[in-house]
Amino acid sequence: MPKSLTSYALSAIMIAAGLLANSNAYSASTSLSINIPWYIKKHIPQYNTGILIENANTGQVLYQLHSTQSFTPASNTKVFTAAAALWYLGPEFRFQTTLSTKGSVQNNELDGNAYITFSGDPSFKSSNLLDLIAQLKASGVHSIDGNVILDDSVYSGPQYPLGWPQDDLPYCYAAPATGIIINQNCMYFQLNNGKVVHRDGNKFPVNNQVKLVARSALRTCGFEPEILGDNTVILKGCLLNQQIWNFQFAVHNPGNYAIQMVTRYLNSQGIILKGQVELGTTPYGVKVIATRQSANLQTLLGIMLKKSDNLYAESITRTLGKQYYGVGSHKAGANAINAILEKQVGPDFTPPYLQDGSGESTYNLASPQQLVQVLHAMYHSPMGKIFIKELAISGQPGTLVYRMSTPPLRGKIFAKTGTIEGVSTLSGYIILPGRQPVIFSIMMNEIVGSKTRARAAQDKIVTWASKVI
Repeated sequence: MPKSLTSYALSAIMIAAGLLANSNAYSASTSLSINIPWYIKKHIPQYNTGILIENANTGQVLYQLHSTQSFTPASNTKVFTAAAALWYLGPEFRFQTTLSTKGSVQNNELDGNAYITFSGDPSFKSSNLLDLIAQLKASGVHSIDGNVILDDSVYSGPQYPLGWPQDDLPYCYAAPATGIIINQNCMYFQLNNGKVVHRDGNKFPVNNQVKLVARSALRTCGFEPEILGDNTVILKGCLLNQQIWNFQFAVHNPGNYAIQMVTRYLNSQGIILKGQVELGTTPYGVKVIATRQSANLQTLLGIMLKKSDNLYAESITRTLGKQYYGVGSHKAGANAINAILEKQVGPDFTPPYLQDGSGESTYNLASPQQLVQVLHAMYHSPMGKIFIKELAISGQPGTLVYRMSTPPLRGKIFAKTGTIEGVSTLSGYIILPGRQPVIFSIMMNEIVGSKTRARAAQDKIVTWASKVI
């Protein structure tokens, strides 16, 4: 064999072994096209994997594998949601919750109903509700000759999008994004030596049937919690025998939950209610007594993206449906996201198939190409810096805190993770000083068991991609 061919063969073998990934003798596409297939074949051959890596400035494709194939995106769906929300609502959009009335106050008594109009604010807390009622008291109202009406009408349609796994619904990360949201529609309590200890003021019913067992018994007995329509929590099945268990379960009836809380806060403020607290709608022509505004959308997106918060994503999605189509349903929100993206990304963009805005739905389908197209358009838009800043950042608090957390990649990877059963995804930006920025999307489906190898592969691919241009 000629010497030149021998050298080339040896170099190719060394690159395949990952030893010359930094070599300037080979182009970016050559380096990635050798390293990535070798790694996939050796470590994760059973995964269904799609990848697209490009130069963010020029759009030059640096590497692609099944980049136009549809995958289940998991929380990479939030990339679409955040981009659409920034483009359509703007970074200063805020949710607003109001307390109002059509009545008049005489001798410290409100003659008529009081209305609390909820807006689907995912950040609204019980302390905010208490503050609204305290402002009612401060306005001179010591009694109400009428009802307190809670308006939950901002959204419509089913509480949950299509395709959400039933096994997830009892838990906080799958809490419903309804018009009324208090404390992220989560119920917190503790089992202490088998005894229920509530961690917030609402003492919702807990029917404890769970068995505390030795670890060996967990092979044949699982934990099977259930949330009833009145928010009763039923603990069934088995848990490891330990002193304390902390639980966070979803509120399935936010209206009922809010009625209890408002009733308690009226009593704590010494406001006498002659009627009752009930659900209804706010009429036209009311006078606003108190208002609570959320933080701006940019801040809310930071929580949604860095923590991968499903409730924030679904609230923003339903709000997009309400603002774009006049209908605050999950379906309207998903279609609004796609309509907005089509206008912003351009004629070459084919929207993903979405049933929600969080990625919890197993029905969602998207390709690495679609994610990179949106990331590319956002990078070059006036909203680009805001968007990138609010993504999870390698080595910093959020879903990437323990990933790529050492120099030179610490603080230089801005990306969205995605994880549901059988799925692990990662899409975002590599922004290193002295190098051209890179956009990437790595989607892995058909994973059985742990996602550890998938995450390791993603981090390896991003590391290689960070060195090529």
